[in-house]
Amino acid sequence: MLQFLFPACGLAQSAASGSSTPPPKPTKEQEDKPGLSVMVRTSNGTAVDTLAVVTLYDSSGQAITSKTTSDSRASFIPLSNGAYIVDVDAPGYAKSRLEAKITTEDGEQLLIVTLKPDTGGGITYAVSSKAVLPPNRRKK
Repeated sequence: MLQFLFPACGLAQSAASGSSTPPPKPTKEQEDKPGLSVMVRTSNGTAVDTLAVVTLYDSSGQAITSKTTSDSRASFIPLSNGAYIVDVDAPGYAKSRLEAKITTEDGEQLLIVTLKPDTGGGITYAVSSKAVLPPNRRKK
C-alpha cells in the first residue's frame, strides 16, 4: 500500500489527475488552519469508484469523527496539532489504516491512501448468536 503525506498546496491537484473534477477548495476561514485532507485512490492511481468512509481517531484510538468521501476526498479542517490515525473503508477494497501528524506550520496536510482490492471475494461472514432451526424442527 502506498501512502504519501504532502502539504496540500500545489500537490493536491497533480495527485488528483485520476479524478474528472477538482476537489473542493477550503473556505477562506479554513485555508490557514491546520487540517487533514484524505484522497482515496485505487492501486492504479485512479479515484475510487465507490463511496468510502474515512474515520479519524486521536493518538489514543478514540474516534473523533467520520466522513464519507466526495470525489474520493474527505477533509478534516480545522484540527489541533498532534498525531492522528486514519481508517479508510470502502466496499470491494481492503480496509486501510494510516497515521498522520498535524503541525501548525504545515497547514493543511494531504494524505493519499491507495486501497487494494478486497481478496475476500465480496463475501461477508457473520456469526449468529443463536442457532436458527427450520420451523418444523423447533423444540416445543
